[in-house]
Amino acid sequence: MRTYRNIIYHDIFDRILATDLIKKYSTNIIFRHSIPAVTDQQIQIGISTNWTEQAFRNLFTNRDFPPFDAQHVIQLMGSIPSTTPDFYYEEPSMNKKLAIYIDGLSKKIHGNKKRKKIDDFITQALENFYHMKVVRIPATAKNDPKILDFYLQEIANYLK
Repeated sequence: MRTYRNIIYHDIFDRILATDLIKKYSTNIIFRHSIPAVTDQQIQIGISTNWTEQAFRNLFTNRDFPPFDAQHVIQLMGSIPSTTPDFYYEEPSMNKKLAIYIDGLSKKIHGNKKRKKIDDFITQALENFYHMKVVRIPATAKNDPKILDFYLQEIANYLK
């Protein structure tokens, strides 16, 4: 307990109290949750499934967003057992969860009413039950700088 660095406090140290506190608190440690490592570099997990997703991943990296996991499966309930956002980010220490979907708008994909209802249901479930921010970016946004900036700003505002 006495070192050179704290020499100015030597006269006020109470070794008996310090020993009692160490004994009292060192035997009652209870695991609550793991603490993520703090590193200068985070690791991206997962692989983008197409060139549009890869283009967005490169865009996020170039704009200095934190690394997002690709194709992260989230278990749901009921008739939709799971969802897989194209990009996912979670920061437990700040209680932030972000799911980003890059949606193609053709009639066969996300451009029809039935699929839109399912997508809306998934978005509501993630936001209301999982307390997750959901951003759905139309794939065509990468070709329109003003629309793209709107979505990137929405993501940036949530992450700060």
